[in-house]
Amino acid sequence: MSQWLVVVLFIYMIENSSYNKINDPEIKKAALRMEAADTEAVQKEQEYQAEQNVWWRKLLKKVRSSQGEVKSDVETVLLKIKDEEVECELIDFNKLDFSQNNPEVRLMRKSIEADMYLTNDGDVFSTIQDGASPIIMDAGYPVIKNPGEEPYPFYNDGETKEDALKRFNETYQETEEGSGKWIKKESFKVIPVKKATAIRPSWNPTGVMGTKIGGVVAEGGYTITPDNIKGNPGAQVKYEFVD
Repeated sequence: MSQWLVVVLFIYMIENSSYNKINDPEIKKAALRMEAADTEAVQKEQEYQAEQNVWWRKLLKKVRSSQGEVKSDVETVLLKIKDEEVECELIDFNKLDFSQNNPEVRLMRKSIEADMYLTNDGDVFSTIQDGASPIIMDAGYPVIKNPGEEPYPFYNDGETKEDALKRFNETYQETEEGSGKWIKKESFKVIPVKKATAIRPSWNPTGVMGTKIGGVVAEGGYTITPDNIKGNPGAQVKYEFVD
């Protein structure tokens, strides 16, 4: 075979090789366009997934809040307060300062008479506002029933019935012997809230209760809404400040 024929065959092989086709300008452009399209599709998919994640987080937060199943990473809860849905900031009650050194602390007393009875074995109680996280009580614990309100156990989580009864008698006194009507002996400390606030009540640490602006958080581990405090428009006076 002549040298010229070898050269011609070599050139032909190069021009028709897959290597040459891969490096063809038009093929390169097409490959770049496909790569750009893929990148844009991936970016759009990532944006869509991010939007879905945000939507699901908001939905899950609302569901957890409405059920009182608040996780540590949820800062607000949606509570029903006097037939109104209110978004409240969930705070750690144990971090509140009720000492005399805190200028926000005020004194309050109950201005109404409450009924008291003892629980039967198996009685169920839940916070009205979140409608979830019920607790089942053993027999013999004191229960307080304020006028126009649902009854609640005078009980701290883990407390024996003997300790609860002792604490009740230290806190309340009967208006007349055998009357079944009780009033608080002394005033108690509260912290007025500057925004809608929720806590976990002392008697049910898995539940949630809260108040709108104008209400208070009481040292006993519960909240009082503004419509129950003397001086607020339309209030059914059940509590009043004494300082």
